[in-house]
Amino acid sequence: MSDKKNICVLDIILCVISVFFLVGIFTVFHPCGPKDDGTWMACHNAGNVVKIFAALLVIFSAVQVFIKNKFAKITLSGISAVIAFISALIPTCIMKLCMMKTMRCHAVMKPAVVIFSILIIILCLVDIFMQAKKSKK
Repeated sequence: MSDKKNICVLDIILCVISVFFLVGIFTVFHPCGPKDDGTWMACHNAGNVVKIFAALLVIFSAVQVFIKNKFAKITLSGISAVIAFISALIPTCIMKLCMMKTMRCHAVMKPAVVIFSILIIILCLVDIFMQAKKSKK
């Protein structure tokens, strides 16, 4: 397979994983629900911020599928890697989660966000490497 097809496939994989991340944080990997009195747990805001970052990842990866400029692809991959890195930091050290480690935000949301973020960072770094290698030819 040629380099052009590999990069296109990599862009599509990045987009699909970003979509899974966004859909997952809204459905399967969401943080804790509201308390009995209707107020939200501490992790609710962290979940909302992660949703915004996941949506940005979907937008950037979708744009990356359709553009051909190598420098633009490298730039978008770099930005996406930074966004994914910050996404991983949100539930781990930037924002407060619930106090009990057995709560859904600690047991489900935090590991899912970290795993998806790491996958996206790795794919972005591979894409940057492949684009840089391609531009040297």
